[in-house]
Amino acid sequence: MKRAIFTSATLAVYASQGVMAAEASGVRRFNTPSPGEWPQSNVTGCGFQGMPYTNVLSECSEELDPAAPDLRGYWREKGGNAIEYIELCGSRWIDTSVPVIHDFPSCTGVVGDGLGCQDYSAPDILNKDTMCTPIIAACKFEVDDNYGDTKCINLYNTNPVTNTTQKVVSRCLLPDGTFQLKHPVFGNIVYEKLSSEEEPNCVKCVGGEHDGVAVYDSESELPCPHTERSWVRCEMEDNVDQGKAKEDEGSGASNHIMVFSLSFSMIWALSITLFMA
Repeated sequence: MKRAIFTSATLAVYASQGVMAAEASGVRRFNTPSPGEWPQSNVTGCGFQGMPYTNVLSECSEELDPAAPDLRGYWREKGGNAIEYIELCGSRWIDTSVPVIHDFPSCTGVVGDGLGCQDYSAPDILNKDTMCTPIIAACKFEVDDNYGDTKCINLYNTNPVTNTTQKVVSRCLLPDGTFQLKHPVFGNIVYEKLSSEEEPNCVKCVGGEHDGVAVYDSESELPCPHTERSWVRCEMEDNVDQGKAKEDEGSGASNHIMVFSLSFSMIWALSITLFMA
């Protein structure tokens, strides 16, 4: 299965080629990696094997929908590591975590209109060994009176029993700059925003036999299960850890970081050339 390397430089090249535009609708839809075209069902192999995609909407300059809460950035449970990366532009919302990217081209609140998320369940990828479980959901910007008229992004799907639309997840921006998550699997959690100095640059194996192995791009594959992965900011010594671990495994992948660094520089140079043309 092919996986692309996505960095801010790569996305800059996409922008110069017309893949991205000033409006959110001009940015192509992104999906979680899977064994084949969506929808895959009752098979394994879904989810990011390395770093998830980020900066997808970096070239979008459309004004944020006035009804939307400004939740842009990296978020974590208080004192923990990054869990979610949120991008917003116009009425488009992209919610990214270590296993998945959920892309909603427009928050209409209408399930099945083609403008919501058509992707895979993050809990099933995490807890069922990369199981591919298709999901269809819609988002809507709404106000929650319980938090003092605060703005929320609410997630809707179709109840399989009643065949009616139901609200299943809420993310509400609170007055102190945190946001409240209400989720049927993960419960009620308060998230805080990471500073720019804390933003993650790698996904690392924590615990288990591959403890310390890290990747810095979406093409490299981590050997540990999703339940042992953390989205963190790695220091230089982590590069050494990764190279040694990969070499010990005999995978021949110890040069990923060097190749990635060269690719990044080359792509960035190309993007500058294209923008200047």
